[in-house]
Amino acid sequence: WDWPTTKALTHLVSNLGNALCGYYFYHFSYTNDMLAPAIHGYWQQEGLQGRGHPMGPTFNKAAGKEQLAAGVAAALGARDAVAWEEVAGQEGTMWQWTDDCYAAVMTEVEVAVPPFALRFLLQPVEVKQADPTVESVEVLETLSEDAQIMRIKRKEQPPMPASVEVFVTVAEERADKLVVAEWAVSGYPVEEAKVMKVQPFQLFEMTPTADGTGTVLRATFIQEVAHWMP
Repeated sequence: WDWPTTKALTHLVSNLGNALCGYYFYHFSYTNDMLAPAIHGYWQQEGLQGRGHPMGPTFNKAAGKEQLAAGVAAALGARDAVAWEEVAGQEGTMWQWTDDCYAAVMTEVEVAVPPFALRFLLQPVEVKQADPTVESVEVLETLSEDAQIMRIKRKEQPPMPASVEVFVTVAEERADKLVVAEWAVSGYPVEEAKVMKVQPFQLFEMTPTADGTGTVLRATFIQEVAHWMP
């Protein structure tokens, strides 16, 4: 398989959720530069973020080594909990869902890389740092050889302010597939001024193809949106 092409494809898929959910976020929320301060303040109110997330009570809670297996199970459950609709023109490969608080996108592609190799293109700091919207990536805590708590700061993209996300990233081998799940965790305060704290959710499911040489990659992204705006 062609490593540079595969790496580029994986990077594209891993950032698809940010791009598509970002569209929803912009479309429903940041319609005017002058609204940004008010939106930022409202968004940061206690209890607003994480409300009613499809992942359930595991989302945006403290995460230790003993919570990882339950967290991955909850992440898989979040994918099943969503009432997906196929995206017109992308039938069988892309689905979407929205409600009053969240937008979700799921896509499925076949990649000419085995699951174990693909897994190592999804988690490393270097891969996340390659995203042009990212200012910095920091590993806050290593929970195991397959799990870390990370902090990503994203650059300001007017009218959207700079943002910070703190999440756990964990890989788990299952009988039929490899899973990489990432979800927001609490316990790591964000004290920077004029920086919005967002709470990411990404789920990558890697199932070997029939001949064992490639992977069917299913990627699920769930992002908060602000449908409360007029």
